[in-house]
Amino acid sequence: MITNDLRIAKYVAGLPETRLLVTGGELLGSVFTLVGEHAITFLGDYTANWAFLGADAIDPVAGITNMNTLEVPLKRAMITAAAATIVVADSSKLGRRALARIAGAELSSAAMSQLSKYSRPGNVAESREVLREVCSHNDPASSRSSSCRHRCVAA
Repeated sequence: MITNDLRIAKYVAGLPETRLLVTGGELLGSVFTLVGEHAITFLGDYTANWAFLGADAIDPVAGITNMNTLEVPLKRAMITAAAATIVVADSSKLGRRALARIAGAELSSAAMSQLSKYSRPGNVAESREVLREVCSHNDPASSRSSSCRHRCVAA
């Protein structure tokens, strides 16, 4: 697991048999994430099967957008490092636009179709079901053994 989020790092650090890499960089104290050129360069040295990204808004035309412009280059680097990207958001984010574009409409369309199918604001159980369904249909390692351990990046 590679992450720039200190809260995710703290949680994953307690999981047995999970290798954790933290990007480094400058702390955005309000959201406990690390950003900046160091973090982007760090990600350039790794590959992952999955990128799990949070987003402030998902619009079919504007794409996946975020209010915090300092996080956008790092989220783009995560998308580049990963074979597949999952946007972690609830349906309250659908049809909205925020200040800065993370990814274009091609990625947001896939996210919107999955989210609109299952998710309502705050419904964690249904969000987990979305992840299970997306992972089972879009597994970049599906041609490998079912015991394959996935490499992930998370923001």
